[in-house]
Amino acid sequence: AFFVTCAEGDDPAATLTSLHTRLGLGEIDANAVATKTRRVISAGADTGARRGIAVWSELLAHEYNFVDSRAFPLFVSLGLRWLAGVRDDVGSAPIGSVIEDVQTATTESGRTIRTLGDAFTPVAAGRYGLEGGRRVDATLLDPLVTGGADASTSPEPYGAAIGFDIVPWLLLLAAVLLCIEWILFQRGRIP
Repeated sequence: AFFVTCAEGDDPAATLTSLHTRLGLGEIDANAVATKTRRVISAGADTGARRGIAVWSELLAHEYNFVDSRAFPLFVSLGLRWLAGVRDDVGSAPIGSVIEDVQTATTESGRTIRTLGDAFTPVAAGRYGLEGGRRVDATLLDPLVTGGADASTSPEPYGAAIGFDIVPWLLLLAAVLLCIEWILFQRGRIP
């Protein structure tokens, strides 16, 4: 379905993996397309003299929903940027995180922020221009989500730290009461 030609010296597998994520190819319902086209959906990569992205023409037909999907505008715009070799060096950082070696930052509105030390901490969401032409998007996401940490390092959900779950105890209490009622009924104490 997709074939990527990357520049000489680039790793084709790494390029394909990166583009799969960045271009929104994971949004495509590959099973539905494979069923409708009766073809195996695949993606491949190789090196060549110039960059290129090849797409099945069937995927661009309206019956396969790729053109109407939310992934298509992302695919086109980021695909063209990749083909042109434009690097979008915008990093992301959660609000409240510390960005080292920065004395000044510029907000989207053009306001300059000077730090007291050699680190910058974004306090509001938005894009900040840093020294040396670097840019960073401050997000509202949790640092563990933004940093890509796995679930084993994420904090416990609210209330999980107490270590007491009441549901099993309530079920046990209901079972005990049911047993007591049955015994009393068998002995004739409950009509």
